[in-house]
Amino acid sequence: MAKLKSLRGAVGTYGRVTAGGIVDVDETMAEKLVKTGRFVRASEADIEAAQAAQQATLATAIPGLGAGFVPLPGGAAGGADPERIAMAELEAKAQAEAEAKGKAAAAKSEKAAK
Repeated sequence: MAKLKSLRGAVGTYGRVTAGGIVDVDETMAEKLVKTGRFVRASEADIEAAQAAQQATLATAIPGLGAGFVPLPGGAAGGADPERIAMAELEAKAQAEAEAKGKAAAAKSEKAAK
C-alpha cells in the first residue's frame, strides 16, 4: 500500500480527503493518482503533519472551526442551535410529565370506582 498526500481536496474510491490529507491506496491506484497531478508520494514529515492536523481538529471545542469535516452537535436533523435543542428537551420533559399525571389520575379514579 502506498501513502499519498493530496494537494487539494478530493473524493474517490479512497474516500474523502482534504488538501494535505493522506490516503492509503494500492500501487496501481497510486500511480494513476500521481499522474493526475492532484497527489504526490507522502513523506514521513507529511504523514506526521497530517496526523497532527487531524488531532488538532478533533481537539477543537468550537463546532465548525476546525479544518475538514467536523460533525456539529445535534446531528443533521436537529441542527446546532442550542436554543432549539433546549426547547425540544423541555417539550419532551413536559410531555412525559403530562402523561405521568394522566396515568396517575386514571389509576386514582379507577381505584375510587372500586
